Amino acid sequence: MLYFRSELKKLTKLRLQAASHAKRVAREYCLILRCLIGGKERERLEQSAKMQFYLDSGNKTLIAKANEWAVANPGCLPFSLELAFQESER
Repeated sequence: MLYFRSELKKLTKLRLQAASHAKRVAREYCLILRCLIGGKERERLEQSAKMQFYLDSGNKTLIAKANEWAVANPGCLPFSLELAFQESER
């Protein structure tokens, strides 16, 4: 039971970090491009950044979730701001 609690605590912490990271990436993207994005575009950017964080986390549960999401959303991973900029130029 103690192991489960510890693992759940780690998982929750990583998910919160991923959400925070995704918002930071979206803000940085907007600052660099000097524009505002909202709605579906911002949601897509944040989701991609969050899933990349999951992949990089080393947590098996989050990696599995990111891989599952990547199958449903081909071409979205790997994610980086550099790739996002390249997409915006198209």
